[in-house]
Parts: sequence; C-alpha cells; structure tokens
Amino acid sequence: MIKVTKRNSVSEEFKPKKIKDAVLSAFRDCGEVGEVEIEIADGIASQIANQIEGNNIVAIEDIQDLVVD
Repeated sequence: MIKVTKRNSVSEEFKPKKIKDAVLSAFRDCGEVGEVEIEIADGIASQIANQIEGNNIVAIEDIQDLVVD
C-alpha cells in the first residue's frame, strides 16, 4: 500500500480518485464536464498511480508535480 505524506506530516493511503476529482474540478472551473473530460481525468489518475507504484511513501508535493507535468 502506498502512503501519501500531506503537508501537515500526516500520512494516508494513496487514493487515485482524489486525483481524478481534482482534475475534474479544474475542468468544471473552465466549463462543462463531459465524457472526454472524465476519460482524461481517469487517464491522469491511472498514469500517476503507475508512476508512483513501488513506492511506500510519497509526498503530496511530488504527486502534484506529476499531475502538473
């Protein structure tokens, strides 16, 4: 199980759904969310999960950097 260390030093289980929700929120801020945007958000969440696979602990800032890249 991958743990994410948050800014307040608390660690919690990595949940790709949180990435998907954040991406969808950004899409909503720019307009409507349709099937294409949902697929993109799913893809980004899956890609991040694959990139951090094998790590035990990841800092939230590292995940944010991967999303932005």
